Amino acid sequence: YNSHMDSYEIINLENIPEEAVLDFANRIATRAVVLNKNNLVGILYSTKMDFYQLPGGKVEVGETMEEGVIRECEEEIGCNVEVVAEIGKTKEYRKYNRKINDSTCFIAKALSIKEGYVPDGEDEIKFGMVVKWMAAEDIIKGLESSRHDEPAWVQTFHRDMYFLKQAQEYLKKNNI
Repeated sequence: YNSHMDSYEIINLENIPEEAVLDFANRIATRAVVLNKNNLVGILYSTKMDFYQLPGGKVEVGETMEEGVIRECEEEIGCNVEVVAEIGKTKEYRKYNRKINDSTCFIAKALSIKEGYVPDGEDEIKFGMVVKWMAAEDIIKGLESSRHDEPAWVQTFHRDMYFLKQAQEYLKKNNI
């Protein structure tokens, strides 16, 4: 896959000084903008919170970033994927849980999709997550209309908006 990546974004919504994050735990994570054959994006939608979230999560010990994103897509949106390109990185400073969330996002192509898949992870059940396949522009509109004040959702909003816009640029630049 294409590993050329020229975009890195720091998300520090609470204006935490650099020296204050030195003792924060570092969480390495992945995200994916997964495209089906119609170029619709696989997205998690919270029926309880009215919120959209890209699939992804913590990279397990011993996994590469690519292996982590492939596993997360299987677990969260029921989809086998092929990683196409790395499109961006974010570093989110999270005061509420004293973590730096270091995320790498990939464009991935859906190889197979489990129809009617319902994610069954603890958080996915708690938030009533369902899988939707939507145009990137519609996800962006949905994110913009479903703002939340809770810190984790605000961070997620900024991260996923950034990654979706990076994906749109990549797709446009590569005529996809």
